[in-house]
Amino acid sequence: MLKASISFLMVFILLMSSSIAPTHAFAESSRENVVFYESIEIMGETYTARQVDDGAKVTTVIIGTEDRVEVVRDKAKDEFISFSSEEWSRQEEKVELQKLNQASVQLDVSSNALSPGLKGKWIYGKWRYYTIEIPDKAAAITITSLLLSYIPYIGKVVGAIASLVIIYGIDTGYFGAKHDYKLMNATYMVEKQQLKLFEKSNYTKLIKNEMKESVSLVGN
Repeated sequence: MLKASISFLMVFILLMSSSIAPTHAFAESSRENVVFYESIEIMGETYTARQVDDGAKVTTVIIGTEDRVEVVRDKAKDEFISFSSEEWSRQEEKVELQKLNQASVQLDVSSNALSPGLKGKWIYGKWRYYTIEIPDKAAAITITSLLLSYIPYIGKVVGAIASLVIIYGIDTGYFGAKHDYKLMNATYMVEKQQLKLFEKSNYTKLIKNEMKESVSLVGN
């Protein structure tokens, strides 16, 4: 049962090889809307992650073989307002929602927006560093939603980092994230995602560095 599996995976997720390969991931953007859809793997199990940011709310949907979990965060209030699952009881959903709102997230170093670049040239993002207190005994899928809600563009690499959070029993995670682009044409771009997990709050003792490159659809 997926619930039992999730409980075992426990403690993570809001973030393959590094070779370039077409994936199911894509991104669409408009003035008020950002959508991504991609596959992630946590402890050997494959999930589908989908997220919509409409400006006011961030909705994250994670689908496994036996469950579909949807989490909604109110951006203005910085509060999770909804947690629903096809397999969990209402009481279990309520508990996981409370755990999400017990989490503490701090952006320690911020970057400016990426500058436009020429076609075929890498556009490098700057590192962002996050301190995230992981809710005690939260399910893996809950923590995944937490990290995806606060750290942009980490879907492809978050699963491997999640596994380490579980193995190490981490209650406070220190994360570094970066997202680079290479525009191929008006339709496709190469994306490079990088997510680091540190043991120390000064971001000096690295536990794991995960990187993924893939081709994504950006327009028609």
